[in-house]
Amino acid sequence: MIEWIRRLLWPKKIRHPHLAPPTYINRHARRPFLVLGAGPTLLEHGQNIARLVQTRRPIILSANAAGLEFSPHYVRFINRRRFCERARMVPQGTFLIGPHIPRWIVRRVCARAWEWERLPWVDTKGPFGIHEGIVQCDCGMSAALLLAVALVMGARETWTAGVDGYTAGAPVSAFALARPEHDLARALETQTRMQAVLPEIIAEYRRCGVGGPWSVTPTRFAELVR
Repeated sequence: MIEWIRRLLWPKKIRHPHLAPPTYINRHARRPFLVLGAGPTLLEHGQNIARLVQTRRPIILSANAAGLEFSPHYVRFINRRRFCERARMVPQGTFLIGPHIPRWIVRRVCARAWEWERLPWVDTKGPFGIHEGIVQCDCGMSAALLLAVALVMGARETWTAGVDGYTAGAPVSAFALARPEHDLARALETQTRMQAVLPEIIAEYRRCGVGGPWSVTPTRFAELVR
């Protein structure tokens, strides 16, 4: 009974979150953006990434605290396990927290709990779209969701790094994470989903007159190759 009450009052996941327009709509209008995924090329091509950061001065969006050496402006977490594993490693920047992570977990895990904002997205396999700053589908991989966030924030152009994609037998991450056995299968599923959604995201980029998205590191996503 006590455990049931605890789960009712303090759930670990908000299953049907209220989605409100984010506070960051057009916050960085006409700025270049860089989206950092966690692929191994993040380490292998660090000099190329650093050069782009130095020349373009982009707003940097990080997925799951990837590329902390590049001092991201925003670090995005939509998975509770990833958030609990890596949030304390982030020395600066604003957290973008998905709507399914309860506020009490954010406060417990993050010592800088006042430096975070909600990243609203609809957990559905439907077509890509953005309505009042709310991303209207899951986008597949973390990086694809951040490509949408860059649009919401008002990007002029967007670059990516470390958005490698997955293949069986190859490294999947630039840093060590505690991963259950099913993770690669799940990763391949999200990759397939991103491959389906990415053309829709690019079409929205074209419609809005935004450059990119272009990858500064090798990637399995042909659409990101300039």
